[in-house]
Amino acid sequence: MNRVVVVDQSFTITGRGSIITLQHVHQGLAEGTVLKSELIGQCWTVKSRVMFTHLVDKHRFFDNELINYMTLSRASLAKRSEADIEVLKQEQAHMFQYLVQGISHEQQPKVGDSLLVE
Repeated sequence: MNRVVVVDQSFTITGRGSIITLQHVHQGLAEGTVLKSELIGQCWTVKSRVMFTHLVDKHRFFDNELINYMTLSRASLAKRSEADIEVLKQEQAHMFQYLVQGISHEQQPKVGDSLLVE
């Protein structure tokens, strides 16, 4: 088993699942990959990788991932630029955002929890 660490925000999108930022050194996480919490034993299924439409030419792609494009809206161009820089810095540090769905539960993974790839 390989370790994946939740390193940043984890938030829920009602009716869709949770978006979590994972740090990993894998060549992507394919749709259907199961992640199991070391802390609480709960599992999540990877639904897709989350990317932002305006950064499509700058994101790091993995061939095995299903992509879910989202629009990042900010109050100003300066704030959007800051957010863009942060997303790209995260990717350089092997931190990527994923849409996941709990298996038989609706909990989010906890920030800092280690998730095992099953």
